[in-house]
Amino acid sequence: SPVSGPDGWNLIGNPYPSGIDWDNVALPPGVYNAVYVWDNFGNSGQGTATDQIVSYVDDVGTPAGYGGEIAQGQGFWVKATGNATLTFTEAAKSTATNTPLYRTREIPNVLRIVISGDQGKHETVVRLRDGATDKFDGQFDAYKYLPKELNISTLTSDGVKAVINALGATCSQEVPIVTAGAKTGSYSLDFVGLDSFDPLINITLVDQVEKAEIDIRKQQTYSFTVTDDNIAAIETRFMLSISGNGGNINTAIKANGEALCESSKVARITLENSELGVRYSVHWNGTSISEPLDGTGASIGLDVNTELFPVGETQLTIMAEAECSSSLLTMKPVITKLSLGTITSVEEGGACEGGPVTLRANAANPADSYKWYETSDAP
Repeated sequence: SPVSGPDGWNLIGNPYPSGIDWDNVALPPGVYNAVYVWDNFGNSGQGTATDQIVSYVDDVGTPAGYGGEIAQGQGFWVKATGNATLTFTEAAKSTATNTPLYRTREIPNVLRIVISGDQGKHETVVRLRDGATDKFDGQFDAYKYLPKELNISTLTSDGVKAVINALGATCSQEVPIVTAGAKTGSYSLDFVGLDSFDPLINITLVDQVEKAEIDIRKQQTYSFTVTDDNIAAIETRFMLSISGNGGNINTAIKANGEALCESSKVARITLENSELGVRYSVHWNGTSISEPLDGTGASIGLDVNTELFPVGETQLTIMAEAECSSSLLTMKPVITKLSLGTITSVEEGGACEGGPVTLRANAANPADSYKWYETSDAP
């Protein structure tokens, strides 16, 4: 059927006497990936009084459990950016015998934010995904479509209210949370899915009315009150701050150097109890002099070229880098380059029969040490 419309929204019906799987529908250029279905009977658990829309895009649905199945005879919306033709084929049909309207998939890095109050509840999703941006991406994001009464969404950097908002990088992002339709009364925000994120990612809720910052890994439900005095700020009250491993690098791990002869060209720095998720490198005079090496949770060795080091002690620094931060280790390892010295005389010893033999060597520097070898071609 032709896809058109003054604002790009199109209401379409499932043409088959069976369910269809939205993941199997081949979308033409100019049609965004998200699908929107009206929940007339409260199957989503959001309540029938509000007639909520359920949404699905790129393996993620809201509310939780909706997986893009469109039942027999079900109508749904898509948004187009221009004229296009959406064609259904047999491949779009669901293979399930009894097509469920909802199903569950385990997707990493998906945070569900649910607002609850006397008017019911509503859900929005923020997720991290490779290839996504902080702007609205038709491939990964879903609009907040036909909001009714109490609802929640997040704002993309280009000002679009999204019910599913996929973000790319995890370094220091702030995502406005838009809560709308609230009346005076008590509400709560519940955060679900935190265990799907890397533990090094920090997620904080900012309440700009109460001037409070909440670590939602420690407090997954936040209660708040809407009053006559603050209701005007309800849509801009909350912000979600997402950052990577910022400042959590252990800079106190031990870093040990070694002593070697001046003829040696490679020395090893040993790091004890290196951290997973942290990459280490050796620096001298502001320049990296080793290949970077990822921490393993155990000891690791970083090899450095010592040809430019002077005889004596050379102090080095270790750079530790996580996804969104970097720090220098507190301990600075030392490589000691020993001079070969000059031997001025050797006194041979001998014995006709078994017994000890004393050998003596004298060097220009009395503090030098010696190594003795059985043959002249020994290393």
